[in-house]
Amino acid sequence: MAEQLKRKGYLISRRRAAKIMRKNNWFSKHKRKFKATRNSNHSYPVCRHLLNRTLTPYIN
Repeated sequence: MAEQLKRKGYLISRRRAAKIMRKNNWFSKHKRKFKATRNSNHSYPVCRHLLNRTLTPYIN
């Protein structure tokens, strides 16, 4: 909110903007850090392992 007001020409600090927002019961909407894109709880069959490779890490 403070950045938007600065762009419009108002001089306001973040703390002042936060105080005004608290007074009016306004809350910011935060972006999600993670969105679940896989549904592992399904009843579909898992595809066959066609390459038959064992991928074990090599340690010196």
